[in-house]
Amino acid sequence: MSVLAELRKTYALDYQQADRGTLKIFRSRDAFDASLGTTRMLERYGLVAQIVAPHEIVQIEPALAPISAALSGAIFYPGDAAGDAHLFCREVARAIADLGGEFLFNRRVRSIEARDGHVTGIHLEDGYLAAVSIIVATGVTSPQLTAKLGARLAIKPVKGYSVTYSAEPGLAMPRLPVIDDAYHACVTPLGSRLRVAGTAEFAGHDVRLDAKRVNNLTELFKAIYPDAANDRTLATGTPWAGLRPVSADGRPYIGPAPTAGLWINSGHGHLGWTLAAGSARLLVDMMGGTKPELDPAQFAINR
Repeated sequence: MSVLAELRKTYALDYQQADRGTLKIFRSRDAFDASLGTTRMLERYGLVAQIVAPHEIVQIEPALAPISAALSGAIFYPGDAAGDAHLFCREVARAIADLGGEFLFNRRVRSIEARDGHVTGIHLEDGYLAAVSIIVATGVTSPQLTAKLGARLAIKPVKGYSVTYSAEPGLAMPRLPVIDDAYHACVTPLGSRLRVAGTAEFAGHDVRLDAKRVNNLTELFKAIYPDAANDRTLATGTPWAGLRPVSADGRPYIGPAPTAGLWINSGHGHLGWTLAAGSARLLVDMMGGTKPELDPAQFAINR
């Protein structure tokens, strides 16, 4: 989070960010108690969390008033932030371009070339780019690009869904992201929009929308914010599906590959944006010969 905040300040990034924290709500006492144990353990590693009694929930998020009687408690994470990941990427691209960086869009990569144990360039469908160093940060396609270069990445695609709604004028918008533990869904306010996200589907590399999955998110939205999920708001829903690059042990691969000059930054699962800034800092430190703040061994390619 500190690295992201530094980037935002340095390059004046604007991606509808909000720093109001995240609220996780529970509909059963057993689930609440079980999560408390995990939270207490994580607090030893720096997590800041506040236990919220049922009657205090609406003080943090008034929009939950219609379902407050059904909630057994909540945990508030004040250090969390939210924003639009797509806008963030566009803002970062702008900052990179301002610094002299160049982007080549819609240029499919066929393979990475190496000679005598060192990368030499990238073969595109319509040409070749010579290179001394290459960073592979291509999500679910990373394994196929690196397998022949000694980096066998245990990454599989897991499809996640989201639906974004445009709130009607005058609607009492939620203040902060809310995670519903029982329904495994999150609703995040993004300016005048609400984004509902959830689901983990194993469908290979298929990104087609499954209507049942989309309808399920709609029902989850209704269950969390019945007032906001009126017919007018629901009619604005825009569904989307994408593939999360999930590693076998849940940790990303960050660092050098066996082939010299090849670097990996992939396998972050559903925490891609959450870990993006910190992962980039870790990789840059390793590439530049600076001692990282974190032990890179836990993210090693051939761990």
